[in-house]
Amino acid sequence: MLQVNSGLVPGAVALVSSTFLGVFWYGSGVRVVPPDAMLLTAIETNDYVDSYSFTVPIQNENVPKSIVPKTLTHSLVAQALYTCPAFQIERVLLTAAGWAPPKPMEFQKAVGDLPIGCKIGPWEVVQMSADQDKLTSVLLEWPGGHTFVKAGFVLGTDNGVEQSGQKTYQLEFTLGSSLRASLSSSIVGQALMPFHHLYSRILCRNAANHLKRLLKV
Repeated sequence: MLQVNSGLVPGAVALVSSTFLGVFWYGSGVRVVPPDAMLLTAIETNDYVDSYSFTVPIQNENVPKSIVPKTLTHSLVAQALYTCPAFQIERVLLTAAGWAPPKPMEFQKAVGDLPIGCKIGPWEVVQMSADQDKLTSVLLEWPGGHTFVKAGFVLGTDNGVEQSGQKTYQLEFTLGSSLRASLSSSIVGQALMPFHHLYSRILCRNAANHLKRLLKV
């Protein structure tokens, strides 16, 4: 009969519990937001869609005036998502599936706008925009649905005005996704949906912080 060291069981339970709580805490600051119009116009009937947003506080005294409130480039916003540490999970899956994971150098070569039709692994850039609020958006399509990213500097608390009269800013990052109805309604899709929600929260926050590091603010 197989003997199990009883002392290992509580330790394993504690490890799993602490890992789950840590992951849950990391995604706790992420907000659920309405999907952007750009994403909504791309989906088909009965497709699943969700959207998350995270705001990163920045040290305004370290922010060059040439950056804020400058509109971010599409390549930089995409780079923040596809090269952030949390995306390593998908990089492993992409490699196993025979796709070449995106590399930072690919985005650094694409100065300014990513060309429509540009391939990033299995994703293809299908639409981009920069609105009047200086928020940069990129919509990408992959065989299972769409990925949407939007980022930019937004006014901080108290309408972004400090007592000195100078405006303060925060860095906002939004991650949206859609899944085709055939995928989201399948048994496998339904089983993976809780993981999708948790992973999306983690990815959104991690990409936002990675964008902050790329901007050095």
